[in-house]
Amino acid sequence: MNTSLIKKYEVFFLILFIFYIPQHFFHWYYIDYFRFMYKGQDNLSIWVSVLIMILVVTTILLDNIIPRVKFKKIYLPNLVLKYLLYTFVLLFLYLSIVFALNYDISFRHQNRLSESGIIKIIPHLRFVGMFFIFIHFSHFIKNREIYKNQRGLIFLVTLSLLLTTTSSLGVPLIFIGLFLSLVPVYISHKVFVNHVNFFKFIIIIFLLLVLFILVIYMGYANKWGHEEIIKIFSNFEFYSMLFEKIFTRLSTSYASVNAAISQFIFLDINYQFEIFYSSFKDFLSKLTYIFGLSEGLGGGISSVSRENFLILFTGHQYLPRSGTSPGIVASILFVPFFPMGLILLSFYSVVVIRVFNHYNPYYLNINFLGKLTFVYFLVPLIESPLSSINLFIPVSIYLILLLLSILIKSKNSYK
Repeated sequence: MNTSLIKKYEVFFLILFIFYIPQHFFHWYYIDYFRFMYKGQDNLSIWVSVLIMILVVTTILLDNIIPRVKFKKIYLPNLVLKYLLYTFVLLFLYLSIVFALNYDISFRHQNRLSESGIIKIIPHLRFVGMFFIFIHFSHFIKNREIYKNQRGLIFLVTLSLLLTTTSSLGVPLIFIGLFLSLVPVYISHKVFVNHVNFFKFIIIIFLLLVLFILVIYMGYANKWGHEEIIKIFSNFEFYSMLFEKIFTRLSTSYASVNAAISQFIFLDINYQFEIFYSSFKDFLSKLTYIFGLSEGLGGGISSVSRENFLILFTGHQYLPRSGTSPGIVASILFVPFFPMGLILLSFYSVVVIRVFNHYNPYYLNINFLGKLTFVYFLVPLIESPLSSINLFIPVSIYLILLLLSILIKSKNSYK
């Protein structure tokens, strides 16, 4: 495989590496904790590696077989684009202030989103904000510029994201938004793009350390609150188990494959149809509710993530509303008539890679921090691909916007 081909799939490869490869080598070191947390974690690691290799090979083959289609761009007047942009920014800012005045970072552990009125659209607005920041980050990497009038909008979107953050995964996005809106372009370019020397390496390590601390803090604070987390951080025993907890938390995609194989999910066609249909059923439920045709289709499996949670975790009965994304590899096993899932998810990977490479300047020599940033923006599309059937969930909005922005052309748009 030549260098240009590796760069083309580099971000996709990095995601597979981060979420599966270290876990393959180290999960036996933490086997007792794995067995305590997850079901079916014995003697199956080789099958995870086999599925990953087949997925990679099939994706590359399909990408080279399926012809690239050039769509005719749709011209959108600049005035319309500005109207949509300012409406989004102001609406997001207003709702984020309402949210901050009435709730805190423990919102998703203490409240039901469906009972929160207009606040329920905030997760969707957050993914629109993620798309907005990603488009500007991509333009900045490729062109080494950020339009002055855009910096204020980026800051307002970042502020809205800050006010509505309820999970650790939102912290890096705030970090990126602050960099784009407040840090001079030439400094940001040195951090994300230029070759790393010793001095820059120290700066990057420092930034990653600060980001790591904030992510860990948010990950615990949103469950127990600020005061309780300060007590936990003051306990030295907490740090002795920190790496173990982080490693197992990053292993849910890997462990989901083991759990699905051990329970022979890939052979249970009826159960696969239930899982596969769950997202479509949720889509129909929301569609009928929006148009006032009914109160929605209740009952049954609520989502792919919820069903994966039941398959994976040993203590699922104590968390009746929780879910866990299966990751792209385990999702293969959830599709009826194996290996249809392999073909479907490989095709999905091709679409995502092509869309993403429209924005990702893989042909440039971006440094490691820049590559990790692109990985961060791609992860939501890989976590639970089958859930994308439900067009109303936030991550589907993110994917739709990425697809639409390729088709839309406007003066001064970031293309």
